[in-house]
Amino acid sequence: MNFDCHQSIKDTIEVFGAPETQTPQLNIAWGVDQNFMFGAAVSMSSVLLHNKDISIHFHLFTDYIDLDYRQRLEKLAKQFSTNISIYVMDANGLKVLPSGHAWSHAMYFRFIAFEYLGEKIDSLLYIDADVMCKGSLFELTQIDLGEHVAAVITDVDDSPARDIEINKDYFNSGVIFANLRKWKEQNFINAAFDILLDKNNKLSFPDQDVLNILFFK
Repeated sequence: MNFDCHQSIKDTIEVFGAPETQTPQLNIAWGVDQNFMFGAAVSMSSVLLHNKDISIHFHLFTDYIDLDYRQRLEKLAKQFSTNISIYVMDANGLKVLPSGHAWSHAMYFRFIAFEYLGEKIDSLLYIDADVMCKGSLFELTQIDLGEHVAAVITDVDDSPARDIEINKDYFNSGVIFANLRKWKEQNFINAAFDILLDKNNKLSFPDQDVLNILFFK
């Protein structure tokens, strides 16, 4: 499959709260549909509350945005002197991929985030909207991923996701510090979609299973 991530982004909205001369030390992204917009805002706020000493650029990939939400993000950006980029998605092309009652097509927004932002930055912290930050992320600004694809967190041993026999270090895709340079080099987005579109592959947690397959390949 030859996927063009640019076709999935209809519009970009920039919310500036940081000085123009400020270079972000850390880039963080969320990918959500309308159901998780509130969670993304809470997650974003939790990062800001615990990391006032770090310059952060937020990236929100979503197929829904309204004026009230945008105004709230503008207020947040101004209050914490941070910048927020909102990428308004056309998600129709992703709806051919496996989804279910618990996970919508929005779970694949993280792939678009990795691919699109990989043209501009070298690393990205991706966080699910149900993840709260409880401490400093400064250590991430000091990590050099080198030739590693990503820094990840091993999933809990009793997770039903463990049904897939990939690797004893099967990780959770809810928090990923990704090496976007390696993501682009390995052409992971097309490899991921090829696996997802293959009906012979039975994946219980499609986005997470695919990332485990690719990263441990």
